[in-house]
Amino acid sequence: MKHFSFLVLTLLSFQIASAQKIKIKLYNNTGYDLDSVMIVDKFVGKIEKGEVAIVLYNKQLIMQGDVPFRRPIAIIKNKKAVKVMLGCSTKTKKINSGSLELDINFYEANEGFRLYWQRHLDTLN
Repeated sequence: MKHFSFLVLTLLSFQIASAQKIKIKLYNNTGYDLDSVMIVDKFVGKIEKGEVAIVLYNKQLIMQGDVPFRRPIAIIKNKKAVKVMLGCSTKTKKINSGSLELDINFYEANEGFRLYWQRHLDTLN
């Protein structure tokens, strides 16, 4: 029984240590309160204007350049969102762990608004 307990504890600790973890620090630079924020397939919730949210992403993340492959998605009160289109997947890479600091930015055109990523300026140094 002692050996079985040791084996279970060893396997459990190995699984915890090998879990993929990406810490993402999000800066809401849109000028608007964001509701129902989604990063790829992870629900973040609400991020008020000017606030910073920290998200732990426990899966592999596909990156295009220095930002996540898919655009951020959120609801902005009294604003119409443009349908999110898939981007080109050239020059993508996968990351399993690490830290990212990203700005969520806002662009508005006649057909509606889009959110987009930008590497947080403090991390460029």
